[in-house]
Amino acid sequence: MKNNSKTTYIVFTLLTVLFSACCSYEQKDFDFTSEELAISSSLHVGDTIYYESNLHDMDTILIIDTLSEQVNGCGMFIQPRPTNNLSILIKHLPIDNWHGTSTTNSKTKIDYQRLFTITKSPKPKQLEYSFCFKGFYSSHESIIGELHTDTIEFNNRKIWNYYLIKHSYPERIKIETDVSEIYWSKKEGLIAYKNKGGEVWIRKYFKGAVINFDKAKWSSGDRRIRGEMVDKMISDSILIGKSKSEVLQLLGSPTASDTTSPLVYEVDLGLKNGPLGLGGTWLFFMSVQFDTTTNKVNDVWCRD
Repeated sequence: MKNNSKTTYIVFTLLTVLFSACCSYEQKDFDFTSEELAISSSLHVGDTIYYESNLHDMDTILIIDTLSEQVNGCGMFIQPRPTNNLSILIKHLPIDNWHGTSTTNSKTKIDYQRLFTITKSPKPKQLEYSFCFKGFYSSHESIIGELHTDTIEFNNRKIWNYYLIKHSYPERIKIETDVSEIYWSKKEGLIAYKNKGGEVWIRKYFKGAVINFDKAKWSSGDRRIRGEMVDKMISDSILIGKSKSEVLQLLGSPTASDTTSPLVYEVDLGLKNGPLGLGGTWLFFMSVQFDTTTNKVNDVWCRD
């Protein structure tokens, strides 16, 4: 009996030493290099990004946060694989139909869509990139595909030095509005995307300056002046948490709605409608939404 106990102790000790050696990693084994992160370096929390399609539809996303998770397991038996994960979270505007929810300790939180995720594992040494946009998903090891250096044109805009990324599960592309492929560049991140029906969206940059919100300029300015402030108002969250009376004091009466929720203001972002942008002013509308429980601002968006 004593011999069995001694044998068990020795085996347990050897296994413990073995597993400890196998699970011994330095932080540098987890850390991302600047080269590995270059593919997402153009994306920053607070950025509001607009896309316009060849049918003049508009899409808007807000980079709402980043999520960093490191798992220090061994990847043996029931232990998780050791990984370092970094994700860029986005919110679709004005209505986000692509987020989930999770509950921890009776508290429910919103799980925003992970536009881009990079995962690094020291054992086995592996680097993975994944992309998620609306119903689109694609995952790649080490590299995200071939870098295209040719020039292509979408909606009167030329792009080059881009990655064409296909859906990892093409069988899920069923209806015309399903995103089938995306175009990604180190300079701009998600630069364009296409759906099954052939509609193509490309990142849109508005003409004119982007300036900080100024109450006096907003009050005295026209729709164009107000349009130059919209991007910073949204990205800096200056209206979030304010009451309706506080918003009305800052912005004045809405120009495209009454004073019920949401408050809507006409703005000019510097775009023209019609073929090749040769028509009249393309008006956009900044909407301020209030939480029905707290009566405080919980969302602000701008779209046509």
